[in-house]
Amino acid sequence: MIAPLIVAVVAFLLFGMASDLHHRRWLQRACSARRAAVLRTAAWACVGLDLPLSMLAEGRVFGPIVWVATLMAGAATTFCLLNFARRRSV
Repeated sequence: MIAPLIVAVVAFLLFGMASDLHHRRWLQRACSARRAAVLRTAAWACVGLDLPLSMLAEGRVFGPIVWVATLMAGAATTFCLLNFARRRSV
C-alpha cells in the first residue's frame, strides 16, 4: 500500500516542478517549456501507473478507492512540501 502513495507523491512533485514558480524556488533556474512538458508527461505517467499499483495492492473493488485516496494524500503532501518546507542553503 505504500508504493501507490510514493508514486502519487512523485507525480505531484513532478507537476509542481513543472510550474515556473516552484522550479525557480527549488532549482534556482527558470523552467523551459520543453522541460515543463517532459515533467508533466512524467507526472501523468506516474498517475497512470498508480491505478494498477493500487489495484494490485487492494484488488479490483477497493483498488480505485485506494487510488483516489493516494492521489489526494499525494497532492496534500506535495502542497505542504513545496510551499512550507524550507530550502537548505548550499
